[in-house]
Amino acid sequence: MDPTMKRKPSTEATACWIRLMRVQSRVLDAVEQELKKAGFPPLAWYEALFELSPDRASFVSRLFSRRQPEGLSGEATAAEIFEAFADVPAESALFRKNLADIEKVLIESRHFPISSDDRAYIEKVYDAFREFGPLINYNSAGGVGTRRFMPSYSELMTAVDFKGQEWSYLASEASYETVRNLENRNLIVPVTGDFGGSRAIRGVGQYLKDHAAMVSAFYTSNVEGYLFQGGDRQGNPNGGARRFYENVATLPLDDSSTFIRWVPGFSRNSGTISIVLAPMQATIDDFHEGRFTGVDLSQGNGFGYGLTFRNNVPAQRSIWVARLRILFYSSWALMGFLIRYFIWGSARTERFRSPRRILSSLAWGAGGFALALILGSLSRV
Repeated sequence: MDPTMKRKPSTEATACWIRLMRVQSRVLDAVEQELKKAGFPPLAWYEALFELSPDRASFVSRLFSRRQPEGLSGEATAAEIFEAFADVPAESALFRKNLADIEKVLIESRHFPISSDDRAYIEKVYDAFREFGPLINYNSAGGVGTRRFMPSYSELMTAVDFKGQEWSYLASEASYETVRNLENRNLIVPVTGDFGGSRAIRGVGQYLKDHAAMVSAFYTSNVEGYLFQGGDRQGNPNGGARRFYENVATLPLDDSSTFIRWVPGFSRNSGTISIVLAPMQATIDDFHEGRFTGVDLSQGNGFGYGLTFRNNVPAQRSIWVARLRILFYSSWALMGFLIRYFIWGSARTERFRSPRRILSSLAWGAGGFALALILGSLSRV
C-alpha cells in the first residue's frame, strides 16, 4: 500500500474539501433554480439515475420503469438492450419505488433542497418516460407532433455510423461508465442561455480561462441556421449570427477546437443525418471576412459524418402509436358530437341548426374526447 494513503488529511485540507462540496452544491442548486425560472424541468433526477444504476441495463430499467430482462450481458450492444426491453410493460409499483429512490439520492447524497413543486415537476417528467418508454421522442408529451423527423430515445441510443458502429453512451459498458463517472462527480453542468446573448457563452469562456482550460468541441446542432435567419448577420431576434460568433471568439480556442453541427436535409429519405465538423477559429475568421454565411450551413461545409438509425429496432413504431392515439381520441369526440346532433337532437325535435343543438353537440364531443383520454390512461396503467 502506498504509505501516503495512510496519512490522515490535515484539518486545513478537510475544511477546504468541505467548503468545496458546499460551494458545488450551491452552484448546482443555483443552476437548477435558473432552469426552473426558464421553464425547464430539473435535471438532477437524471443524475440520480446514474448513481443508482451500476450498468446500462439497470439504467434503462430505472429510466423507463420496466423490469430488467434476463440474459443481458455486459457485452450486449445498445440495439440488443433496447430490443430486449421492447415488449416489457411499464410497472406503476416500480415507477413509485424508483421515484422514491431518486428523491432519497437527491436529499441524502446530493443534498439538494426539494420543494413540493420540485417533486411534482420531477414526477411529471419521469412519468413521461414511464408512459412512452424507449419510444419517447420530442413530440411524445404533447401527443401530437408537428415535426416529421423526431427520433425516439432508443433510436438515438442505437444510431450507428456508416460502418455499423454505435457511438452513444449506452453503446458499451465502458462508454456508460465514462458518462456515469462524470455525472457522479457533477462534471456535466447545464447552462441556460442565449447563443446570441451577452452572458452564457462569455461566462463559460471566462470560467475556462480562469481554469486554464481549452474548448475542444462545441455542439451547435442546427442553431446556427436559426441565427442567420432574418438578416443573415445581425437581424435575428436572438441577436443574430454576428453576436454568436463574437461570443464564441471570447472562448479559449486552439487549432483543434471544433464545431459539431447537425445539417438538416441530408439524405433524410434514407434515414441518414449528416453531422458536420468545422474548425471554430477558421469559421469565426471566415464569417468576419464574409466568406461564411447561412448558405454554407445548408451545403454542409466541413467534414461530414453520417449516422443511420436502425430499422430493426422497434422505435419506428412510435410514429404509428402517436397516429393511432390521435385517431382514437378524435373518433370518440366525433362519435359524441354525431350522436347528440343527429340522434339525440332529432328525438328532442330541436331545430336542425339551432345554437342550443350545436353547443350541446360540441359539449358531447368534448365529453367523448375526455372519455377517450380516461380509457387511454387506464389502458397504460
